[in-house]
Amino acid sequence: MEYQAYSQAIRQEYAWVSELEYIIGRKQVLERFWQREKIYFTPLRLLIAVKSWATAVKRFNDELFMEFDFYSFVWIITKDTIYT
Repeated sequence: MEYQAYSQAIRQEYAWVSELEYIIGRKQVLERFWQREKIYFTPLRLLIAVKSWATAVKRFNDELFMEFDFYSFVWIITKDTIYT
């Protein structure tokens, strides 16, 4: 499964969450993954990850920073009505 399809499937799973709350929560989840020493715990997933590590890191960062940038933009526009 391509990362974008995976990411969209996660968003669909959390369709009941508002867009802003989803972005904030997803960013927190991705940051926690990024801080781990490893994110895959089974040998097969680790092997797959190692084979495509550069691509995985780029996609992971793209999503993390895309959501962060969107959140920053929303915060600037609605800073009086957003979570602080």
